Amino acid sequence: MRLTNTRAATIAAATALTATLGGCGGRPAHPPAPAPASEEAPPAFRLPTTVRPVRYALELSIDAAQPTFRGEVEIALALDAPTSVVWLHAQDLTFDRVELGGMAATVERGEGSLVGLRVARAVPAGEATLEIGYQGTIDRERSRGIYAVAEGDAWYAYTFFEPIDARRAVPCFDEPGFKVPWQVTFRTPPGQVAVGNEPTVSEVVGDDGWTTTVTAETPPMPSYLLAFVVGPFDLVDGGVAGAARVPVRFVAPAGRAAELRWAKAITPDVVATLEDTLGMPYPYAKLDVAVVPRFWGTMEHPGIVAMGQPLTLIRPEDETAGRKRWYMNILAHELAHYWFGDLVTMAWWNDTWLNEALGTWLDRRVSERVEPAGHWAEEAVDRRSMALAADELAATRALRTAVTDEEGIQASFDNSITYFKGASVLHMIERWVGEARFAGFQRRYLEAHAWRNASAEDFTAVMRQELGDDAAAVFESYLDAPGAPLISATLRCDGGAARVELTQRRSRIEDDTRWQVPVCVRHGHGAEASRTCGVLRDATGTVELGASCPTWWVANAGGDGYYRVEIDAAELAALAATPALSTTERLVLLDDARAAVERGALSPVDVQSLVPALAGEPNPTLVSGALGLLGLLQPAWLDDAHFARYEAHVADLLGARARALGWHRRDGDSDDVHDVRRALIATVVDADDALAREGAALGARWLDGERSLADDQVGTALWLVVRRGGAAAFDQVLARARAEADHRTRRRLLGSLSAAVEPELVARALALTTDATLDPRDRLTPLYGLLFLRETRDAAWAYVRDHLDALRAAMRDDEAGGMIGMLAWATCDRARLAEVVAAVEGIAAEVDGAANHLRKGVEQAEQCIEQRERHGAAVDAYLEAVADGPTAR
Repeated sequence: MRLTNTRAATIAAATALTATLGGCGGRPAHPPAPAPASEEAPPAFRLPTTVRPVRYALELSIDAAQPTFRGEVEIALALDAPTSVVWLHAQDLTFDRVELGGMAATVERGEGSLVGLRVARAVPAGEATLEIGYQGTIDRERSRGIYAVAEGDAWYAYTFFEPIDARRAVPCFDEPGFKVPWQVTFRTPPGQVAVGNEPTVSEVVGDDGWTTTVTAETPPMPSYLLAFVVGPFDLVDGGVAGAARVPVRFVAPAGRAAELRWAKAITPDVVATLEDTLGMPYPYAKLDVAVVPRFWGTMEHPGIVAMGQPLTLIRPEDETAGRKRWYMNILAHELAHYWFGDLVTMAWWNDTWLNEALGTWLDRRVSERVEPAGHWAEEAVDRRSMALAADELAATRALRTAVTDEEGIQASFDNSITYFKGASVLHMIERWVGEARFAGFQRRYLEAHAWRNASAEDFTAVMRQELGDDAAAVFESYLDAPGAPLISATLRCDGGAARVELTQRRSRIEDDTRWQVPVCVRHGHGAEASRTCGVLRDATGTVELGASCPTWWVANAGGDGYYRVEIDAAELAALAATPALSTTERLVLLDDARAAVERGALSPVDVQSLVPALAGEPNPTLVSGALGLLGLLQPAWLDDAHFARYEAHVADLLGARARALGWHRRDGDSDDVHDVRRALIATVVDADDALAREGAALGARWLDGERSLADDQVGTALWLVVRRGGAAAFDQVLARARAEADHRTRRRLLGSLSAAVEPELVARALALTTDATLDPRDRLTPLYGLLFLRETRDAAWAYVRDHLDALRAAMRDDEAGGMIGMLAWATCDRARLAEVVAAVEGIAAEVDGAANHLRKGVEQAEQCIEQRERHGAAVDAYLEAVADGPTAR
């Protein structure tokens, strides 16, 4: 279905009138009359399925430099029964013409963004057409719906609709289950181009100079995947990708093409690897990479993937291994959604994990193949660790949870659970059943539901068919139960036969939840190793290892299982000294030790003996593990005297290696050596005056235009400039931030201002959070550091408390919810926690998703407080001991 020429002329005339009057004018063909009292109650939350969209034809007139836009949408409907009212979603849109079945319709407002369109007599069952002329606002503060950002003197418009902001751009059935084709036509002023989900069919310049761009109809997709950009973009050829050699193009702000070298080089490799991994072709007609201003906005729109400038635009001299891997991995995640999310879409938000867990699982597989040296398995252990930590909270949620309101929709995008737990559970099952079988199952699932919606039941049905009842039962036990298993494992060797006896309970929470857990044990003699698995179906169980009693064994082979293992100090020391353990097994051991400290089974002092050896490892992930063990001493909450002892201890442990590595990457240094350098310097620099002075000098030279320092060291150096430079340095960095055009560099500069410790400078940094001369999306950057630093956290909280309403007004709901949770878990003090809760609970009740963030934040703060009370005396004594003698080795 296409908009007629008459309607296109109406839009053009209305747009011209708007420009002339400076308002949102245009005489509607059928002005909506005041709505009578509704005879039918609006839906409570979800739209009825008795009226369904079949196809959309949308025409938008957008000038990125203007505050408003106009639209005309024609929706082909299927009606199961005669109806006189159609309910759909529209948010902050003004209707000036509505026709349903050829009759003028009145507009009724329901709860939230629900809108009812009523006609005088019922439209017959069958096919019908709904036509709406409307106007809306281009957001310039929150990056939601259609939003615009200035680059220099030019404005660029982008879209971000997930999960429920398509309704800010077009009246629509804004739920994922309504998955239908869209045809979009754009009208844009001279000098601006429009790019959407599908290839351009035609472009015609009218007498008024505006260009009409008609794009092809999309395959079926939900409203949240509709996307486009409008502005004076450069369209940069990226070659072709995939077996079908689909065209690749980068849609970048004018003048930034030189920063696309890495993105152009690696993008086709990612597409080819996705096709090869899944055994399925790329499903769309083109691949445009729309370079959006910030990391927020990165999104898997079919045919026009959005990738943030900090990811995509890399100056050749700034192409560090970390930045290149970051672009590749995030691109792999977003393009993984072209299959898991776009080709097959969850039917409702209770199954958001179907998109995000599968996308996260697949991005690791692709990243490992594209860049084998990237430590992706170790990164997956970090993701698993974050998931387990969240799952050990009483406030955690199950992977699949009923979603009955907008709060639930926002809560379904839970990084730790929806993304990381989901991917970790899938990885566990994959390693248990075998990669080849698991790949076949995933392919069968995609083939069975291509271009349609799917639910958890659809997914597990294919799993049961392809992998068997046991695999489906394991997955279902993790899908519906919040929390995680804590497994006690004991080796028994009787009469030459070896077995591991297992018990399970829920970690940190006392209830009767039990999982079906594939427990895989790796065991052996010396360098010889075997892997034996069994399913723990009840509270107790056994894994039989065979006739020979092993000299070593580990209860989570490869670190692949999504479960905790109980460990005491003796077991920790023995396993840490076992050379047969893999890197991922060692990292999972450290994570289990950390969890044991947090639940009181170990003391933070018990694990410190592992730090020196780990800190000397060549693998940067193990060095990070050492730093994590130091963090269990809770340095941010030590008193001044013990904090000074802690810093001296850190300098003694890490300083020599950090100084030997130095600030600069040397010829021949591997990426691993450089990553160790970065981690150690960032940790020790406050305690090592020589390193700090050198870093501050390097940061000052960077501000003066010298680029001798690696880009991934600049943040630490700028921190030192502000930390040690007083008001003059603060003024210099702030002036540079205000003048900086590059979004990533500007945020880096603003973030460094959180290093200030002088009270007057701290006050100035905090005042930036409500400074109307800064882009609202950048203002909060200094705040996050100030809230966590021991020197500034009290002042930061006081400022936030006194400006909560102003801060909330500038945020999207997801941002506000995250901040509310952060304010709670940023403290480790009972009185402060009570003050925070009293200040924010009213806002949390009004912001979708915030109540969940607050519950988790409060629980995390309470855990921190309990750990201080339980272990504080032992930590103080330990620091006094190491300060009075040689560091414990």
